Amino acid sequence: METTLESGEVDALTEALRPYRPYVVDGKDYLYQIEYFVRSNRHFSSSKAYWEAFDVLVDEDKSRKFNTTFYGTRRDLQYLLENRYVRLFTAYNEAVEAMRDSTELFDTYICTARDKAAVISFLKMANLPFDEQKIYSRDFNGLYDNVGLGKSQQIGRILKANGGLQQKFVLIEDQAKAPLELYETCTAMTVLHAAYGYGDAEQWAKLPEDRHQTILEPKHLGESLRQFK
Repeated sequence: METTLESGEVDALTEALRPYRPYVVDGKDYLYQIEYFVRSNRHFSSSKAYWEAFDVLVDEDKSRKFNTTFYGTRRDLQYLLENRYVRLFTAYNEAVEAMRDSTELFDTYICTARDKAAVISFLKMANLPFDEQKIYSRDFNGLYDNVGLGKSQQIGRILKANGGLQQKFVLIEDQAKAPLELYETCTAMTVLHAAYGYGDAEQWAKLPEDRHQTILEPKHLGESLRQFK
Protein backbone atom coordinates (compact mmCIF):
# COMPACT_ATOMS: atom_id res chain seq x y z
CA MET A 1 0.00 0.00 0.00
CA GLU A 2 1.58 3.27 -1.16
CA THR A 3 -0.37 6.42 -0.38
CA THR A 4 0.52 10.11 -0.28
CA LEU A 5 -1.70 12.30 1.89
CA GLU A 6 -2.05 16.06 2.21
CA SER A 7 -1.93 17.51 5.73
CA GLY A 8 -5.71 17.82 5.97
CA GLU A 9 -6.09 14.20 4.92
CA VAL A 10 -3.59 13.16 7.59
CA ASP A 11 -5.70 14.90 10.24
CA ALA A 12 -8.83 13.17 8.94
CA LEU A 13 -7.08 9.80 8.98
CA THR A 14 -5.88 10.43 12.53
CA GLU A 15 -9.44 11.05 13.69
CA ALA A 16 -10.73 8.02 11.80
CA LEU A 17 -8.14 5.79 13.51
CA ARG A 18 -8.89 7.06 17.01
CA PRO A 19 -11.66 4.49 17.81
CA TYR A 20 -9.22 1.69 16.96
CA ARG A 21 -6.35 3.02 19.10
CA PRO A 22 -7.04 0.72 22.10
CA TYR A 23 -6.31 -2.27 19.89
CA VAL A 24 -2.91 -1.13 18.62
CA VAL A 25 -0.08 -3.36 19.86
CA ASP A 26 2.52 -2.75 17.17
CA GLY A 27 2.95 -1.06 13.80
CA LYS A 28 1.30 -3.70 11.65
CA ASP A 29 -2.05 -3.08 13.34
CA TYR A 30 -2.35 0.26 11.53
CA LEU A 31 -2.06 -1.50 8.19
CA TYR A 32 -5.19 -3.56 8.74
CA GLN A 33 -7.09 -0.74 10.42
CA ILE A 34 -6.49 1.65 7.55
CA GLU A 35 -6.84 -0.84 4.72
CA TYR A 36 -9.88 -2.76 5.93
CA PHE A 37 -11.67 -0.81 8.66
CA VAL A 38 -11.20 2.93 8.13
CA ARG A 39 -11.61 2.82 4.35
CA SER A 40 -14.82 0.85 4.63
CA ASN A 41 -16.01 2.86 7.67
CA ARG A 42 -16.33 -0.37 9.62
CA HIS A 43 -17.23 -0.18 13.32
CA PHE A 44 -17.35 -2.82 16.04
CA SER A 45 -19.67 -3.30 18.99
CA SER A 46 -17.05 -5.11 21.10
CA SER A 47 -13.36 -5.92 21.17
CA LYS A 48 -14.28 -9.57 20.57
CA ALA A 49 -15.86 -8.59 17.26
CA TYR A 50 -12.83 -6.46 16.40
CA TRP A 51 -10.28 -9.20 17.06
CA GLU A 52 -12.30 -11.79 15.20
CA ALA A 53 -12.29 -9.56 12.13
CA PHE A 54 -8.63 -8.62 12.59
CA ASP A 55 -7.39 -12.20 12.97
CA VAL A 56 -9.05 -13.22 9.69
CA LEU A 57 -7.11 -10.51 7.83
CA VAL A 58 -3.63 -10.95 9.26
CA ASP A 59 -1.01 -12.03 6.75
CA GLU A 60 2.43 -12.64 8.28
CA ASP A 61 4.42 -11.75 5.16
CA LYS A 62 2.47 -8.54 4.61
CA SER A 63 2.75 -7.69 8.32
CA ARG A 64 6.51 -8.18 8.30
CA LYS A 65 6.98 -5.93 5.25
CA PHE A 66 4.75 -3.23 6.70
CA ASN A 67 6.49 -3.34 10.08
CA THR A 68 9.86 -2.95 8.38
CA THR A 69 8.59 0.15 6.57
CA PHE A 70 6.74 1.52 9.60
CA TYR A 71 9.62 1.27 12.07
CA GLY A 72 12.23 2.24 9.50
CA THR A 73 10.28 5.38 8.57
CA ARG A 74 9.90 6.28 12.22
CA ARG A 75 13.66 6.01 12.65
CA ASP A 76 14.18 8.24 9.60
CA LEU A 77 11.77 10.83 10.99
CA GLN A 78 13.69 10.94 14.23
CA TYR A 79 16.94 11.48 12.33
CA LEU A 80 15.44 14.27 10.19
CA LEU A 81 13.61 16.05 13.01
CA GLU A 82 16.39 15.61 15.60
CA ASN A 83 15.34 17.19 18.92
CA ARG A 84 11.95 18.21 17.51
CA TYR A 85 10.96 14.55 17.28
CA VAL A 86 10.93 13.87 21.00
CA ARG A 87 8.94 17.08 21.58
CA LEU A 88 6.06 15.58 19.61
CA PHE A 89 5.32 13.39 22.63
CA THR A 90 4.06 14.28 26.07
CA ALA A 91 4.33 12.47 29.38
CA TYR A 92 2.44 12.44 32.64
CA ASN A 93 4.67 14.21 35.17
CA GLU A 94 3.52 11.77 37.86
CA ALA A 95 4.53 8.85 35.67
CA VAL A 96 7.99 10.36 35.24
CA GLU A 97 8.32 10.62 39.02
CA ALA A 98 7.09 7.04 39.41
CA MET A 99 9.78 5.98 36.97
CA ARG A 100 12.33 7.80 39.10
CA ASP A 101 11.05 5.95 42.17
CA SER A 102 11.24 2.64 40.34
CA THR A 103 14.86 3.11 39.30
CA GLU A 104 15.79 3.97 42.87
CA LEU A 105 13.91 1.09 44.50
CA PHE A 106 14.02 -1.75 41.98
CA ASP A 107 15.99 -3.33 39.17
CA THR A 108 14.02 -1.62 36.41
CA TYR A 109 13.70 -2.42 32.71
CA ILE A 110 11.81 -0.73 29.89
CA CYS A 111 10.03 -2.89 27.32
CA THR A 112 8.46 -0.98 24.49
CA ALA A 113 7.18 -1.04 20.92
CA ARG A 114 8.75 2.41 20.49
CA ASP A 115 12.16 2.89 18.92
CA LYS A 116 15.01 2.68 21.41
CA ALA A 117 16.70 5.90 20.33
CA ALA A 118 13.50 7.88 20.97
CA VAL A 119 13.16 6.36 24.45
CA ILE A 120 16.75 7.33 25.25
CA SER A 121 16.11 10.89 24.03
CA PHE A 122 12.97 11.17 26.11
CA LEU A 123 14.68 9.89 29.26
CA LYS A 124 17.41 12.47 28.80
CA MET A 125 14.86 15.24 28.27
CA ALA A 126 13.12 14.17 31.50
CA ASN A 127 16.50 14.07 33.29
CA LEU A 128 16.07 10.39 34.10
CA PRO A 129 19.40 8.54 34.17
CA PHE A 130 18.87 5.01 32.87
CA ASP A 131 21.03 2.08 31.79
CA GLU A 132 20.49 1.87 28.03
CA GLN A 133 21.19 -1.88 28.12
CA LYS A 134 17.96 -2.26 30.09
CA ILE A 135 15.81 -0.79 27.31
CA TYR A 136 14.22 -3.52 25.22
CA SER A 137 12.53 -2.19 22.09
CA ARG A 138 10.92 -3.47 18.92
CA ASP A 139 13.10 -1.72 16.39
CA PHE A 140 13.20 -3.23 12.93
CA ASN A 141 16.35 -1.46 11.77
CA GLY A 142 18.77 -4.26 12.62
CA LEU A 143 20.80 -2.34 15.19
CA TYR A 144 19.87 -4.30 18.31
CA ASP A 145 20.03 -7.88 19.56
CA ASN A 146 16.30 -7.99 20.28
CA VAL A 147 15.02 -6.94 16.84
CA GLY A 148 11.39 -7.89 16.31
CA LEU A 149 10.58 -9.21 19.77
CA GLY A 150 7.09 -8.49 21.10
CA LYS A 151 6.76 -7.19 24.63
CA SER A 152 6.04 -10.54 26.30
CA GLN A 153 9.06 -12.00 24.49
CA GLN A 154 11.21 -9.11 25.70
CA ILE A 155 10.07 -9.70 29.28
CA GLY A 156 10.70 -13.43 28.98
CA ARG A 157 14.24 -12.78 27.81
CA ILE A 158 14.89 -10.43 30.75
CA LEU A 159 13.51 -12.91 33.29
CA LYS A 160 15.50 -15.84 31.93
CA ALA A 161 18.68 -13.78 32.19
CA ASN A 162 17.94 -12.73 35.77
CA GLY A 163 16.63 -15.69 37.74
CA GLY A 164 13.92 -17.33 35.64
CA LEU A 165 10.24 -17.01 34.83
CA GLN A 166 9.03 -17.85 38.34
CA GLN A 167 10.65 -14.88 40.08
CA LYS A 168 8.59 -12.01 41.47
CA PHE A 169 8.31 -8.94 39.30
CA VAL A 170 5.92 -6.04 38.71
CA LEU A 171 4.78 -5.12 35.23
CA ILE A 172 3.29 -1.68 34.51
CA GLU A 173 1.19 -1.83 31.34
CA ASP A 174 -1.82 -0.27 29.67
CA GLN A 175 -2.31 -3.04 27.11
CA ALA A 176 -3.48 -6.48 28.26
CA LYS A 177 -1.74 -8.49 25.53
CA ALA A 178 1.61 -9.09 27.28
CA PRO A 179 0.11 -9.84 30.74
CA LEU A 180 -2.31 -12.31 29.16
CA GLU A 181 0.52 -14.05 27.34
CA LEU A 182 2.65 -14.23 30.50
CA TYR A 183 0.40 -14.86 33.48
CA GLU A 184 0.19 -18.68 33.22
CA THR A 185 3.96 -19.18 33.01
CA CYS A 186 5.04 -16.22 35.18
CA THR A 187 3.15 -17.22 38.32
CA ALA A 188 4.74 -14.55 40.56
CA MET A 189 3.97 -11.65 38.20
CA THR A 190 1.93 -8.71 39.49
CA VAL A 191 0.53 -6.26 36.95
CA LEU A 192 -0.23 -2.60 37.52
CA HIS A 193 -2.87 -1.83 34.90
CA ALA A 194 -2.36 1.79 33.80
CA ALA A 195 -6.03 2.37 33.03
CA TYR A 196 -5.36 5.99 32.07
CA GLY A 197 -3.68 4.72 28.88
CA TYR A 198 -5.11 3.33 25.65
CA GLY A 199 -5.79 -0.27 26.66
CA ASP A 200 -8.95 -2.22 25.87
CA ALA A 201 -11.08 -2.87 28.99
CA GLU A 202 -12.59 -6.04 27.52
CA GLN A 203 -9.15 -7.56 27.10
CA TRP A 204 -8.18 -6.61 30.66
CA ALA A 205 -11.27 -8.38 31.96
CA LYS A 206 -9.70 -11.66 30.79
CA LEU A 207 -6.86 -11.32 33.31
CA PRO A 208 -7.72 -12.78 36.74
CA GLU A 209 -8.56 -10.05 39.26
CA ASP A 210 -6.02 -11.32 41.77
CA ARG A 211 -3.21 -10.85 39.25
CA HIS A 212 -3.51 -7.13 38.63
CA GLN A 213 -4.26 -3.80 40.25
CA THR A 214 -5.97 -1.00 38.35
CA ILE A 215 -4.34 2.44 38.46
CA LEU A 216 -6.87 5.03 37.37
CA GLU A 217 -4.60 8.09 37.46
CA PRO A 218 -0.84 8.52 37.01
CA LYS A 219 -0.60 10.24 40.41
CA HIS A 220 -1.30 6.87 42.09
CA LEU A 221 1.42 5.02 40.21
CA GLY A 222 4.31 5.87 42.55
CA GLU A 223 2.51 4.82 45.75
CA SER A 224 1.37 1.62 44.06
CA LEU A 225 4.95 0.79 43.14
CA ARG A 226 6.34 1.52 46.59
CA GLN A 227 4.07 -1.09 48.22
CA PHE A 228 6.25 -3.82 46.69
CA LYS A 229 9.46 -2.66 48.40
